[in-house]
Amino acid sequence: MPILHYIWGNMGKSKKIVCLIGQLGNGGTEKQLRLFLKFLPKDEFSPKVIVCSSTCRGGGIESEILQECDGRLEYLSGSPLVKFAKYFGALLAESPDCAISWSFYTNAFCRAPFQSNFIGSLRGGLDIAKKQLSSANFANSLRPKRFIVNSLHLKGQLVCEGIAEERVSVIPNIFERRFSLDENLKLREEIRRGTRDSLGLSDSDLLIVGGGRDTPEKDIPFFLDTVSEVFEREPRARALLVGDCARNLPCEIRSRGLENRVHLHLAPKGIHSVLPAADIFFLSSKSEGMPNLLLEAIDSGAAPVSTDVGGTREILSGTSAPILECRDPEIAADRIVRILSDPELRDRISMECIRKLDEFSQSCLMRKYIELIG
Repeated sequence: MPILHYIWGNMGKSKKIVCLIGQLGNGGTEKQLRLFLKFLPKDEFSPKVIVCSSTCRGGGIESEILQECDGRLEYLSGSPLVKFAKYFGALLAESPDCAISWSFYTNAFCRAPFQSNFIGSLRGGLDIAKKQLSSANFANSLRPKRFIVNSLHLKGQLVCEGIAEERVSVIPNIFERRFSLDENLKLREEIRRGTRDSLGLSDSDLLIVGGGRDTPEKDIPFFLDTVSEVFEREPRARALLVGDCARNLPCEIRSRGLENRVHLHLAPKGIHSVLPAADIFFLSSKSEGMPNLLLEAIDSGAAPVSTDVGGTREILSGTSAPILECRDPEIAADRIVRILSDPELRDRISMECIRKLDEFSQSCLMRKYIELIG
């Protein structure tokens, strides 16, 4: 009878989930957490978000996260030991059925007691985390019994660290199509014309767009080396760097003598508000997990050219989009110039890549999350 009472008492109750994340800025991990919360069936699951740093408190994506978790958001402050104690207190108060770490750096919280279902994650290059963490913190971040990664490449990195393959689940980034939907094609064209007009570009100018966050992993110098080669071969070519990376680049652009060919745009309304202006999107990164910016560029109608990093092969496989296996500006320029000079090829690559976006829909990927949560 007690067992029947327990089962009956828990029928219809939603499962409690704690989502741990390092900070709430404007990065790809925060956007993925927001989409997870948005599409999580609230009649089945009750989420709470715990943020382990108040660095970006009050900014970034916080308001959207608050809305998706019904205001159940808590910041941890103090020393690492104090944060650990506060997290343990939250566990006692919440009694969650599952805890998901959305940042590799918060995986170490798996050491807190009374957690039968803790899932760690890796969403960016493990080599970067290894450089940023102490050896002890890095080892603790590898301690969860299960992991979610967003690309096969990252799964391989964990396996190389001794994590058994069956402990690692690959769930690519969720992506919400915007401009590639039929009902938004007119809007995409309006944004394209408006952005190009604001940059002083003519219809015949060919625009290469890149950028993202202001981090070494984006390798903006490689982007600039490559477009410099393109400019020598294609007089109609121009380039645009968008996002936070553009903030500190004016002096670098002038020193290279590129101020008349390379434009900068901080994109305060979001990079997606600028991307439709592109003819080609060039991802120059040297380290990625599953690059959200590449998915957004595809959605905007740009033909992508990408370095061979993270999950780019999973995004571009089965299409004619070039993946650069070496970081040689001359070779990268060859690929870009070929696409710029062939409008039919450019359109074909764009359409092939847009069709791939269905593989990253929430209808495909939320099912995987729910199966893993159990």
